[in-house]
Amino acid sequence: MTLSAGARGRSAVDLAEDAIGFGARLFDHDGRVAGAISVAAPISRVSDGVREELVARIQAGASEISRQLGCPPRKSTRRAAAS
Repeated sequence: MTLSAGARGRSAVDLAEDAIGFGARLFDHDGRVAGAISVAAPISRVSDGVREELVARIQAGASEISRQLGCPPRKSTRRAAAS
């Protein structure tokens, strides 16, 4: 199952029947992929709320690490939700 995909490469993919993993790419000063961070957990411990929190924290962490690697700011590719 893919939760999210975009310019930053966010994703959440089922690893096995009883595990789920989340990851995000890291970018260097030229905007090239320099690595990735990820976390995996037993699916029984990852509710929808925990899933959203993990994805948000991984995205924030990847953005901060990329910033420290000199990655220029990127424009968000997310579209605003209709109200």
